[in-house]
Amino acid sequence: MLRLNTLICLVCLALTACIESPPPAGQSPFDRDMAPDLEDDTGDSSDADDSGDAGDDMGDSGDDGCLDDSECPGVCEDGECVACRVGEESGCEMGVCAAGATAAENTCVECVEGEDCTSGFCVENSCVACESNEDCGSQTLSCVNNACVGCATNADLCGGDTAKCKVTAEEPSGVCVECLEDGECDDGVCDPESNQCVTCLAREGEGVETGCDEREVCLKHASDSNLNACVECELDEHCDVGVCDTVSNTCVTCVEDGDCAPGLVCSGEANVAERQCVGCVENGDCAGGVCDVDANDPTNNVCVQCLANSDCAAGPGKVCDTTSNLCSVCLDDTDCQGQVCILGASADLNQCKECRDNGECTSPTASVCDSSNTCSACANDGDCSHLTGLGQCVAGTCRACDVATESSDCGGNVCDPSTFTCTNIQIGNTVALESCTYNSQCESGNACVPVNFGNSQHGTYCLPIAPSNAACGRPYGNGQRLRTNTDGTPVTVCMYNETLTTPEAILAYNSNSCTQPTDCAPEGASCELFLATDLNSRKCTYDCSGSLDCRTGSTCGVAGYCFQ
Repeated sequence: MLRLNTLICLVCLALTACIESPPPAGQSPFDRDMAPDLEDDTGDSSDADDSGDAGDDMGDSGDDGCLDDSECPGVCEDGECVACRVGEESGCEMGVCAAGATAAENTCVECVEGEDCTSGFCVENSCVACESNEDCGSQTLSCVNNACVGCATNADLCGGDTAKCKVTAEEPSGVCVECLEDGECDDGVCDPESNQCVTCLAREGEGVETGCDEREVCLKHASDSNLNACVECELDEHCDVGVCDTVSNTCVTCVEDGDCAPGLVCSGEANVAERQCVGCVENGDCAGGVCDVDANDPTNNVCVQCLANSDCAAGPGKVCDTTSNLCSVCLDDTDCQGQVCILGASADLNQCKECRDNGECTSPTASVCDSSNTCSACANDGDCSHLTGLGQCVAGTCRACDVATESSDCGGNVCDPSTFTCTNIQIGNTVALESCTYNSQCESGNACVPVNFGNSQHGTYCLPIAPSNAACGRPYGNGQRLRTNTDGTPVTVCMYNETLTTPEAILAYNSNSCTQPTDCAPEGASCELFLATDLNSRKCTYDCSGSLDCRTGSTCGVAGYCFQ
């Protein structure tokens, strides 16, 4: 039985040859004899003869003829089955197609050039790790038999400045370095990160080697440990006294104000090493004050309230005490307008006050200098002793006299209770029924009270104070009446007949002869006959309603006036 491909070839009369079916599984197309041995599935050679006959009938087209890749164990190239094709669709399942002298000599290989390999290197159609030492990407690796190897397997790779081999989990092949430990460095210490000998390392711990002197610290460079340097300090804590100037890496007293104790500032010289903590450098360092600068020794600089009066303009004081450098309201009385300067425990406590003693208090209503240095009201006569003519303290005011002591205050005269001044009216010298102004001017047993005449007020007069256990005598026919004396005190007095007469008329009774009423000047008086038989007996008298209205020895006649 002819094979299927042979039958196809017989049908296709234009073809001159047929190819064998693909090779059995496991057989490489690169190892196949590209000339197929046509035989049927049973191995019967008679089919081959038939095939040959068919070939004779169809025309001889050669042993390896093909139309497309499917007819070849490799690829079909120019009607011929070959191992592979150079370029795309090479037919090589793995690798690339290496061109031969002819297409029939093409072969599938791992690589032809470096770009065919992930490593980038192709040697004799095989991908390798390297071709030279430079290809290993590290000075610590070498290319041996096209493989990068380190000092871990080849110690001879290390030498010169990198004579030590460092093997780590990250670099199992080993890396050539300058040092592995401090003892391998002629100067300085070994940096465990770069494995280079450096001047110093910023190590911590008791007895740990840093490469610096005992009093120094290692200043680590940000990116290159070879630039590390031994310095006096890096942090303030490295300085026994003062702070660390991170520019010069030296210990200094201060760099800025915050390095000084509260209340002090850094003096600020251009040379940081010369700076000191001082009380102030300029006025701006003194809140609300000024800087008292000592040109010879800045450590004596101190903030004060003032150096001159102008420094006190914005403060509560207006003058500067240059001894204490304190602003004060006053230093003496000339600084106080119309007042006196009371000195305090310090100049800033000085105050302008009304008085230092009673001598500065000249007002009758404020004659005493009290504990607050304010003029206040008097409490006793002694508080008025410095006021001429006003030596009596009356209800908190210095007066010329006091009603209570008027006799001695005014030399026996009355003290006016409204003005507290002495009058020229003698005390107790005004008798009953006489006009009065002050209660004390009435003779003893009388009071100065207001009276009426008819329905009108008639002034104030001395009237007897009514006895508490007896009736009033003549001419006080109206009996006891309650009135208020001129001192403002209620008092009961014996009252004459206010409706009909006046005190003046009673006093003028029988004192003057008259011919007509106008001869009797007092209001309430009248000119009447005392004797009916004697026309020349007319005298001044007054009206009455009963004999009690008349003076002792007189009678109220039927005509309604008093006569004898």
